[in-house]
Amino acid sequence: MISLQFSAENGFIVLLSLLVGWAVYRHSMKNRPGQQAHGDLAVAIGAVAASVLILGFLFGVGDGSGTVDNTPPAPLSSITTRE
Repeated sequence: MISLQFSAENGFIVLLSLLVGWAVYRHSMKNRPGQQAHGDLAVAIGAVAASVLILGFLFGVGDGSGTVDNTPPAPLSSITTRE
């Protein structure tokens, strides 16, 4: 079975980014003159992606500091001789 580990920082970043995307979508609905108001979904998705990227850099997610592997690599093959 596959298990996904998701830290609280990552959850906060995703939640905050979705809120930013929702706010951008709602704001784009108000600024459309004329026809029935529909938000701009492409701009909202771009805002979510940009905020995930910026918040990821801000909080240092994915910098690799917690996943340092200091074990030596295993030998690829072993040769034995018989006498």
